[in-house]
Amino acid sequence: ILGREYLNILFNEASEIDYETYLTVKTRLAQLVDGATNRIFVDLNPTSSRHWCKKLFVDKMDPVKNIRVASPERYAYMTIHPMANKDNVSKDYLEMLRNMPENQKRRFFDGLFRDDAQFALWKSETINRNRVTEQKMPPLKRIVVAVDPAVSAKETSDETGIVVVGL
Repeated sequence: ILGREYLNILFNEASEIDYETYLTVKTRLAQLVDGATNRIFVDLNPTSSRHWCKKLFVDKMDPVKNIRVASPERYAYMTIHPMANKDNVSKDYLEMLRNMPENQKRRFFDGLFRDDAQFALWKSETINRNRVTEQKMPPLKRIVVAVDPAVSAKETSDETGIVVVGL
């Protein structure tokens, strides 16, 4: 990849590509052609709402810094439903997608990003709403993470406790 320059780049199935790779390839978007604009195109079947594609193209947030991207108007997304392509795929295929378990159906048939795990203690939305950015955070001398794990996984088991404290 390095050592070459491109006018346009397509990331196919970006759910399989990590953000660091995306950033590295993005540095190759340097080919100069009069009257043309350099562009990156990304496609994927949506995965978790925590995936870098969702953060970058839908939420317009930097996936690492968790801050708004500098030029949000340069990021866009669209959803193409399999039914819009029904003339080019078999009816059996569409029926199979329609009858998948709910999580897979949301991803492959409805084209929706998956929400947090059903029984997650903390939802991504709550974490992001309460996130403290570097600009607002005072300098810390020490950070301690304490975990009191449950020792069994039964209905009557104690819950796992987690505490994060900064000095």
